[in-house]
Amino acid sequence: MTSSVNAHKLHEAQQVFASHVAIAAAISIFCFSLIAGILSDSIALLLDAAMGLIFLLVAFFVRFIIKRVNQPADHLFNFGYEKYEPLAAVIQNVAIITACAIAIKFAIQDIVHPEDITRYDIPAMASSLAGMIAIAMSFYLRKVSIATRSSVLKTASTQWLADGILSFGMLLGFLFGIAARKLGYGYITPYVDPVMAVILALLLIKLPIKDIKKSLWELLDAAPTQDVQQAIRRIIDHHKGQSLGIHRLRLRRAGKKVFLEICFLADGALTIKDVEALAAALEKDVLAEVPECDTVVHFKHKAL
Repeated sequence: MTSSVNAHKLHEAQQVFASHVAIAAAISIFCFSLIAGILSDSIALLLDAAMGLIFLLVAFFVRFIIKRVNQPADHLFNFGYEKYEPLAAVIQNVAIITACAIAIKFAIQDIVHPEDITRYDIPAMASSLAGMIAIAMSFYLRKVSIATRSSVLKTASTQWLADGILSFGMLLGFLFGIAARKLGYGYITPYVDPVMAVILALLLIKLPIKDIKKSLWELLDAAPTQDVQQAIRRIIDHHKGQSLGIHRLRLRRAGKKVFLEICFLADGALTIKDVEALAAALEKDVLAEVPECDTVVHFKHKAL
């Protein structure tokens, strides 16, 4: 029990530290992307700055979520705070979709009324630096999310990866603009930045839409994935044997936690000691297969 508590505290400390690193990275990307975007009048870089600001706000929110999720169940939240994780993911993804929509709006405006950015070297350097930071953050958060089984950090990792791809995509566009100017095709460069912003925003918007669906399933008490369901059913079938039936079986997922409620049909031959032993063995085997599973076992008299 003590080792389990210590592991839990260690995971929480790792998650909190990761959120602090994410805050520092988001501040960095926001600051130099905003400055470079203003200096060069680049709508694509201002989109990256907006993403950096969103990631900054989300990083603060993630830190709050990590503290909240790791609190035990209480009189107000009897099932714990695990649903804060999918809620955080929905908020993160809605913010990204909003930023993409705003970027597309301004980019279309620039296409209709073309205006070339003042220079391409500054945004090229800014986007390359932002891309390297974002990719590094993605791998780091992914590593911590696997070690601590944190779905909110896993979502953040995916979003940092998307932002890194966005930044390197912008870098290619800026390099194309530099080459076009040097080769004498300056008349097309006013369209490079807004078209690039639209394409990247449309590509980026797919990830949060997909992730929102998954998070909403958890908020609506949907069952866990098929592999988890099958693993739990195998354990139940093993323990019920031939003498027990199943009156009710319910599963739902909330964040990294799975809730299982099972009601067996039993005849009068089972004693209280037998029932307690069966329930304890079932819970132990389920936890070994599905960590963080909250199991409730009931028994109902089987009518002859």
